[in-house]
Amino acid sequence: MTPDRTRALLSAFAAELADVADGIEGLSDLIGRLIAAEDVIDRSDALLRAQAIDALVQRCRALGDVAAGAATGRDLDVLLDAVPLAELAGRLKAWGPAAETRSVNLIHTRPLPGDVHLFD
Repeated sequence: MTPDRTRALLSAFAAELADVADGIEGLSDLIGRLIAAEDVIDRSDALLRAQAIDALVQRCRALGDVAAGAATGRDLDVLLDAVPLAELAGRLKAWGPAAETRSVNLIHTRPLPGDVHLFD
């Protein structure tokens, strides 16, 4: 694949992720309204599910930002360092341009600083 086609594909990928994130975010809003309107027996479970949806939106947006930046030729190490979700950043950096010089543990026994633990 030529560099121009790679950039075009990454740009399209970023746009698709943005659309997916928007759709997921709409579901999160719907769940929030349902939780407020209904007599939910286990409100904590419903809130955990809503938070899981929010986490998916954040991942889609972060992936879209990386793809959009890569499509414009930005340095991949800089893009990966800017990923706001520590676990996602670790997974992506394991495959990034400087992966051979990094020691990235993909299986964490405890949350990384800055991560929010939503479920067991």
